[in-house]
Amino acid sequence: MRGALILTGVARPRFRTRLTGLVDARNHYSVTADGQRFLVITTVEESEYSPVSVIVNWPAALKR
Repeated sequence: MRGALILTGVARPRFRTRLTGLVDARNHYSVTADGQRFLVITTVEESEYSPVSVIVNWPAALKR
């Protein structure tokens, strides 16, 4: 492209990720077309789980 201006600079990290240890990291993230957002597949730190209650056949309980 004639007359195109290319700006360069020093690379800087924008955020932290946990992509280390992956064999092929190129398929573990995606960038929006405008470059403003990133979707990253990563692991979540382990934490204590809260119990979940599952109510089976709840409509029958409403008839009582």
